[in-house]
Amino acid sequence: MSWLNLFNENVYKATNLTVEKKHKVFKKKGLDKLIPQCREKRQTCLENAEKLWKNAEKNFKQNGIEVFFAQNGKSAKD
Repeated sequence: MSWLNLFNENVYKATNLTVEKKHKVFKKKGLDKLIPQCREKRQTCLENAEKLWKNAEKNFKQNGIEVFFAQNGKSAKD
């Protein structure tokens, strides 16, 4: 087994464990009925991401905060 396959398997296991824990907490606290609403909100945000980012940028700038959008990790570091 290559290290990449092992890495991917470990990431998969950790992600699954996190998701399982989240579902248990949601169910225990009675929040599981909110999951469909959360999925819908997430989808709406993804569909409107560009508009939401532009709105956030405008609001930050109005509050004197300088805004930079990086195309990749390197440009973010620079």
